[in-house]
Amino acid sequence: MPSRCVVPGCKGNYDNGPVVKVFQFPKDENLRKKWEAAIPRSNLKVINSSKVCELHFHASDIQTTVEIYDERRMETVAMPLDRVRLKKNAVPSIFPNCPAYLSKNLPCREDPQEKRMRLETLQLRTALQQSIRDSEAEDKKQKFHTYTEFQACLDSNTTSPCWTVLKKEDCIYFLLVDLKAAPIIQASVIVDSNLCLKVNFGSSKLEVFAEQKLPMIINDLRVLKKILDDIEDVFTTTNIESNIINVLTELLQDLAKAHPDEELVINNVIEQLSLISSKKTRRRYNAQTLIFSALLFSISPHAYKFIRHSGHIIVPHPSTLRKLTASFNTNPHYEQFSDNFLSYAKEKFNTLLSHERHVTLMVDEIHIKPFFDFKGGNVVGASYEGTAAATSAFVFMIQSILSSYKDVVHIMPVYTITADALHLFIKKVIIGLEDIGFSVIGVVTDNNSINRKAMSMFSVPPNLNIVFPHPNQVISNSCRNVRPLFYIIDPVHILKFIRNNWVNQRNHNIYMHYPDYKTTTEYLQKDIQTPSTSNDSSDQNQQQQVPLKSASFHILRRLHEIEKNSFVKYSYSLSYKALHPTSLEKQNVKLALQVFNEYLPSALREIGKIHSLPHYEETAEYIQLIFQWWCVINVKTPNKGIRLKNKFMHPLTPLKDDENVKIETFDCEEDCDDIRQSRQYGLFSISVDDEDISSAADVLPVMGRKCCVPGCNSNYDNTDVHVHSFAFPKDDRKCLWIKKINRAGFVPTKHSVVCIKHFSEQFIIHNHRVVKPDGTVLEVKRNRPILTSDAFPSLHANQPNYLSEEPAPKRKAPEERLSEMRKRDDNNFANWNEKDIITSFSTLSDCCRSKIPKELQFIQDQKFVLLYKIDPTSMPKIVFSIKVFDDFTVDIWHGPKKLRSQDYSYMLGKENKCDRWTKLDCLINWISATPELEMPLKAQMEHIVSKLKECLLCIKDDLKITTHINFIIEQVYLAMSSHPSYKTDYLLLCAQIYFSYPSAYTFIRNLAILKLPHPLYLKKLAATLRSPSVLDSNSHIYYLKKKCEMLSVDEKLVSVLIDEIHVNASYSYSGGQIIGSAENCNAEATTVQAFMLTSLFSDNKDIVALVPVKNQNNDELLANTTKVLKILKYTGYTVLCLISDNLRLNRKMFEKMAGGSISNFIQNPADQESKLFFLFDTVHLIKSIRNNWLNLNLIHKNLILPSPFSLSLLHTLNSIAHGLA
Repeated sequence: MPSRCVVPGCKGNYDNGPVVKVFQFPKDENLRKKWEAAIPRSNLKVINSSKVCELHFHASDIQTTVEIYDERRMETVAMPLDRVRLKKNAVPSIFPNCPAYLSKNLPCREDPQEKRMRLETLQLRTALQQSIRDSEAEDKKQKFHTYTEFQACLDSNTTSPCWTVLKKEDCIYFLLVDLKAAPIIQASVIVDSNLCLKVNFGSSKLEVFAEQKLPMIINDLRVLKKILDDIEDVFTTTNIESNIINVLTELLQDLAKAHPDEELVINNVIEQLSLISSKKTRRRYNAQTLIFSALLFSISPHAYKFIRHSGHIIVPHPSTLRKLTASFNTNPHYEQFSDNFLSYAKEKFNTLLSHERHVTLMVDEIHIKPFFDFKGGNVVGASYEGTAAATSAFVFMIQSILSSYKDVVHIMPVYTITADALHLFIKKVIIGLEDIGFSVIGVVTDNNSINRKAMSMFSVPPNLNIVFPHPNQVISNSCRNVRPLFYIIDPVHILKFIRNNWVNQRNHNIYMHYPDYKTTTEYLQKDIQTPSTSNDSSDQNQQQQVPLKSASFHILRRLHEIEKNSFVKYSYSLSYKALHPTSLEKQNVKLALQVFNEYLPSALREIGKIHSLPHYEETAEYIQLIFQWWCVINVKTPNKGIRLKNKFMHPLTPLKDDENVKIETFDCEEDCDDIRQSRQYGLFSISVDDEDISSAADVLPVMGRKCCVPGCNSNYDNTDVHVHSFAFPKDDRKCLWIKKINRAGFVPTKHSVVCIKHFSEQFIIHNHRVVKPDGTVLEVKRNRPILTSDAFPSLHANQPNYLSEEPAPKRKAPEERLSEMRKRDDNNFANWNEKDIITSFSTLSDCCRSKIPKELQFIQDQKFVLLYKIDPTSMPKIVFSIKVFDDFTVDIWHGPKKLRSQDYSYMLGKENKCDRWTKLDCLINWISATPELEMPLKAQMEHIVSKLKECLLCIKDDLKITTHINFIIEQVYLAMSSHPSYKTDYLLLCAQIYFSYPSAYTFIRNLAILKLPHPLYLKKLAATLRSPSVLDSNSHIYYLKKKCEMLSVDEKLVSVLIDEIHVNASYSYSGGQIIGSAENCNAEATTVQAFMLTSLFSDNKDIVALVPVKNQNNDELLANTTKVLKILKYTGYTVLCLISDNLRLNRKMFEKMAGGSISNFIQNPADQESKLFFLFDTVHLIKSIRNNWLNLNLIHKNLILPSPFSLSLLHTLNSIAHGLA
């Protein structure tokens, strides 16, 4: 029962009173006293059950809701309370049944903290609402949904001035043009009519930029601006080497597609570039690099460590390789029957992008030698059943269909396996990959019968097909919405299968019989069109005969026998191995492609006709047929067919107008019925009803000399006015007359005429005009007027006005007209000549836009004006550019190539100045008519190298990365050069690897991922250094001469370094001769006098001579130095100075060379026209000062030096230098 109110006169919760909420007296003593004082009851005694009802409180004193601030929606939410409560410090003040003066209506002051919170919440809500309104207004201004709205948004907003905007009907181009030298498009952003955004860097199409996959659909102008700003940062910010590397990666990928022969080298360069931009702890190597590193490390660990520490190549640490190899537990049970199944694929999945996870599963069998081994604490080599040693291994490999990613996910060693077991395991791998997150869309195997049978079990009942229900979808969805699983037989195995079946034919001349496809196709079409109704089995057998042709493998061997001793061969692709392959060589696809070669059919037709080889034409046709099939399926890039000009390599597209795709459906019943019905009227003929052909007599009546123009009644019976009329002309003007009389379907007859009313007076000749011998003109009126030769009916009074026209006035007399024309031409020429002159550069800048064609772009600078034309394709490029400088001189580029001024001097004159608008117009027309030039390979390579050097500038302080990038530059040069030229440092590195680790060097070179010199080349270079004295070695002089020919003029200016190397005195036998003897005496050499050259303007340096000596004197050193100077003069170098240490022997040699007293320079003994300077090596000088200081025989070793500010120091420097030893 609810408590009753204790206030006097209140009936709250009494039997005859209202039901109200009551509140207990507060426990706070001060507030409790306030309540007791406020209630008008003198004998009030408060107990625990004493209550006061809600009628005695103001509404503001009662709290009915609780407010909660929602941070996610950033607003205050009010929630109703189940039991209302009083606010803090609330006191009863309303007593309705008591005198009025006992009730108080005092204002209740809001708590300051609550007020502050309320105002802050209100202001925050107001700010949020304003922010939302501003955001909606900005979205409305920046967002778009159609191409038209995008154009409107673009017009109302501005882009960076660095970008050139080119608007077309179906797309808009944003171009970033580099104006430093030859104007080129550094980057282009294209937005087409479908709002699809594409980004190109140079001539490379980007697939990912700023962590966004391209192309992408945009509907917000801010996204476009963000991409434009990011691209601008790539080319304007100097410290973003990662962006430069991204650009280089795209350029190198395009270069690899254009040059597939060097694809391995370029891909390795791309991998090395990607490793530069990542930290050591976060480097991720691709599978090719890991396999190469693991194999090289297993072949020669010392060679691997030497290459890694050289700083030229980034490869994994040996401990990383050990972890990888140790992590592969070779026990089959470890991965097949535990949680580690497909564990490597699970780890690799996390590193892949979303589009790289759509894969195909490739299954292949590798035969291995059966044996058991103990490795990693386990016995390995057992089959998956674990009962016998494995004789083969089934390799399960995944390959992404949208990227180049491929990897091995599982290896199953087997001794013997059935189709049922293989089917279950393939199914297990597919479901495991799907559970990881991969999307397996197909399975690729070879043409082995067990593989075909295993794949056929994916359908119920088992049936071999190209599409099966996906096993993962069948399990999860109970055969509803079944995903397809495609089955593909590897075309490489098919090609080898065809060749092997041909070679293994047991008939005479090794014939392979194949159908005559042309005749067979015609036969089948005829059979479809005329189905047989006879029940005679002999007729059916006769109809089922298919014409066959024979291809002989024996005549290929005959062809090779005929041409094997010829210097020039038709069948140069054939080899003995390709025609007589062993069991192992039958697995080599390169040998199979020697047989199915595009040039072999031509060779068969030429040689076969001369030597009467049997079935040579049919064999050539068979090889050509297989080769065309191989061209169709052996395509990895969309542009391969364009590059090789092979239509069979063009990509197949679903477009209806694609000539390479002829996909038609044939419904046998419906189409045969249509064919039978069409035979009644003739195949594909059109039936014409004779009633549709109207007679000409119905529309062409003969009406006499009455006018045939519609609405004209001239010479008709109901008029008394008779006028002259004219017959239709019989020449080409007849068609013009018919057109001008405006009569539909009218065909004039010989009686059709047009009256004189329809001709202008200038066409009517009323008089005869004769010129007398004295020059006067006699005119006589004609009886019947005639028309001029150019007359035509143009006036039609009874027809609408727009059908009539007044001909142009007659021309004036020739003399008068000629005089006026000359005067007018002279005035026009004078005005034109005055306007044609470009008076100043400001005039050129201001008026150029209005003078040039609209398709040309215009950029104005303080020092030049640039005009260029853009080829607006999917890969925009500058076709040509004209740069006019402030002195009116001109530079012209056609693409990236700068044209010589002599090519267009006949338009500009000898001064090469474009000071007239006509000259500019001629230049534009001339360069526009010049055919397009492709960017040469050298220009592409120089562009890539320039980007690499930009990357060097960004990270020039890091010596290791600098060495690495220099090595990459060397690899790019070598990959693109037909005649490679190796740098000295690179040759030294290769020689160190080869002579220390020859097997490792051969392995690296055979992989073809690095461009390395041939071992014979290194041996030849090393052999030249084994001579007892290279001063007498013609081979080394020849090397220096050839090396000098490859240098520029500045690089040939060198200094010669003279140094002495101490060696152990001993003889040895090397290179077929005894070495170690001194050149100056008959004894063992104790030192080697080395002569080295260094270029003053490049990093080129080389060894000139190494002379073994013993106790050499200054005369012998002078003779050797003179020989070196003469050798360098002969080979083409220019020696500027000699540099040596400050040994007494070298100083004495300098004094003798200078004539007795040492000086700063002398005349070069090998070239009297040039000077030769003497320098002492500063490194040796500082060491001599230190050593002399240490060798002082004083107690405190005090070195006495003159004051550096003393003037006498200048006079004593020479003597001090001589005293330092």
